[in-house]
Amino acid sequence: MPKETVSRWSESRYTNLQVPSYVPSEALMHEDGQFLRAFLLRVLANDMQRMLATNTCAVYFRNIPLEPEYDASGNRTNTPENVVMEKRLRVMDDISKLLRTYVERAEYAANKSKDINRRIYFTAEQIETGDFGALIGPRGLVHQQLEKETNCHIVLVGRGITNPLKDTNPNAAAMALEDPHVRITATTEEDLQTAAERIEWILSDEPEAVEFRENNRRRMAQVDGRYDPRTWMTAAEKRKKAAAEKAAAAGDDEAGAEKGRKRVREEAPIEEEDTELNEFLEDL
Repeated sequence: MPKETVSRWSESRYTNLQVPSYVPSEALMHEDGQFLRAFLLRVLANDMQRMLATNTCAVYFRNIPLEPEYDASGNRTNTPENVVMEKRLRVMDDISKLLRTYVERAEYAANKSKDINRRIYFTAEQIETGDFGALIGPRGLVHQQLEKETNCHIVLVGRGITNPLKDTNPNAAAMALEDPHVRITATTEEDLQTAAERIEWILSDEPEAVEFRENNRRRMAQVDGRYDPRTWMTAAEKRKKAAAEKAAAAGDDEAGAEKGRKRVREEAPIEEEDTELNEFLEDL
């Protein structure tokens, strides 16, 4: 006959009004399962508190081997009550950690919701000439310096800038369809204004800003291995050359159109009739 074993669970029924008998399915997925974990820890803590209050800790270890341990004075250190008490303290520590994590998440969400944003859109010329690249700089040094000096989060997004195949942002596909712009996120209006003024200056037509962008283009080309002083052209020289080529192409097209145009045949002028001569001839 099989050996009869005594259940380790309590033989008497009890009711814990703090623990619900039903947990909705939505609660199981809340906070990525952290709610369920906190709930089970709370149930375990309440059960152990009940065992300590009713002096039934030994029942919990009825079928669990618990080798006695003694200190130097001969006192047992791992009595069922001591083990349950230590385990309950660890459970309460875990619950406290979960609570702190929840509070930190709530504070982070509250602070994040207070962030203010501003968008500065690039012009077609800035996209064509690549002037917006001055906001990144060689190896991203300008971008890092801007964020450090202004205490803002600065991101360049939009068509021609965001690559949804390489960008790890889950919204990369949507951002790739937006108009090209720089997005500034700050916690204060002062930081936001400072970052906006700095970015607008870099993109402006002031001589110092133009020189700043040109130096960045040169350094980026040197880092990428594309710089050759014999063939290097500034952005202004490139624009001038492109305008000259465009004008030359337009002149060639106009000359070709003029050459291919059919010459209109000139008709002989119609001489006006001399009425006096006709009358004289009729009299004859």
